[in-house]
Amino acid sequence: IHMRALHRTALTIQKIFRIKDLTPRNLLSNVVYQVSCKDCNAQYIGKTIRHIEVRLNEHKKSNGLQSQSKSHIAEHARITGHCIDYEDFRVLGQANSDKILLIKESLYKAKHKPTLNNNLTSVPLNLFT
Repeated sequence: IHMRALHRTALTIQKIFRIKDLTPRNLLSNVVYQVSCKDCNAQYIGKTIRHIEVRLNEHKKSNGLQSQSKSHIAEHARITGHCIDYEDFRVLGQANSDKILLIKESLYKAKHKPTLNNNLTSVPLNLFT
């Protein structure tokens, strides 16, 4: 048997030059995000599998005029008259599946304890059951 050793360099063109453009922040999907109130320290943490821009627009359009708004962010703005900072949202994490996204959302809620969320976990975070 004739064997020959091949040397493969760790440095490749792909590592030197970025071939693909970065996805704009507002077009990211499968993310856990944080939105804050401009007037107080209130924060909201949520997750979406769609583009984050679409989900934030749903929060904006939820006018909170009903007795129980579907958006806790819009409800906060309606009750307090505060302004929500939709432009300066933070992407806290990403995942490839909705199940992992739910777990990450729960972990971020447990860590940051956002005041605008009505639940502090999306899925139970029991290590031992």
